[in-house]
Amino acid sequence: MYSQRLKSSQTYPDIADSVLKSIYIPVISQRVRDQYVRPDSIHMYIPPELNYDSDEDSKLEAAREKLKSKYKDMRIEKVTRRFKNATGQVKYAVIWMNNPIEEMVPSKALQDHKDWDLVEHFEYQQAIRAAKKDKIY
Repeated sequence: MYSQRLKSSQTYPDIADSVLKSIYIPVISQRVRDQYVRPDSIHMYIPPELNYDSDEDSKLEAAREKLKSKYKDMRIEKVTRRFKNATGQVKYAVIWMNNPIEEMVPSKALQDHKDWDLVEHFEYQQAIRAAKKDKIY
């Protein structure tokens, strides 16, 4: 007896909801139904004078281009280390062909560099070393 009551109380709300929806939704006028329709996308209007992102983005892009131009004509001899700080920024320790001193260079400055393939090769070697250490290979 108890199991029958429990079973019927579990299924009853689903049946009641489906019956109410099938009866009431067609009866409600289209004007009332349209009040509760949510638009597909909500666009927030930002006046041009309040749009600060474009200024910040242009400043960041200018700083990035300046950094890239600094390393544009320099050739990489070897990538020795990879560093990742707490904010997620990646830097590489690079030895340049004309300068034997190791220098820390942000990855954003090297992404469009002529010798980016050396950085990718370094990452590939690091992945193989890690796999051998974990005995995946």
